[in-house]
Amino acid sequence: MKLQLASDLHLHRDKTFDFESSDSDILVLAGDIQSGTRGIEFAESLAERHGKIVLYVAGNHEYYMHNYNQLQESIRQKTKNSQNVFFL
Repeated sequence: MKLQLASDLHLHRDKTFDFESSDSDILVLAGDIQSGTRGIEFAESLAERHGKIVLYVAGNHEYYMHNYNQLQESIRQKTKNSQNVFFL
């Protein structure tokens, strides 16, 4: 199994990131992607665009200006029925 990893994208500053095409099986977003649940929306777009599973790990920047427990629940709700995006 091959993983392709990205972290600390801080997409609130630059929304142009995309994974390069590769033979990876899974894309991993390892924290500090974007505040709140917007990182999950980005993960969903990556999964659709690349046709791959995306594993999402929240970093400290996801929680800025959010209640920890409420955001955890919001992310779980957004990903619970997804076939391609999984929140760890």
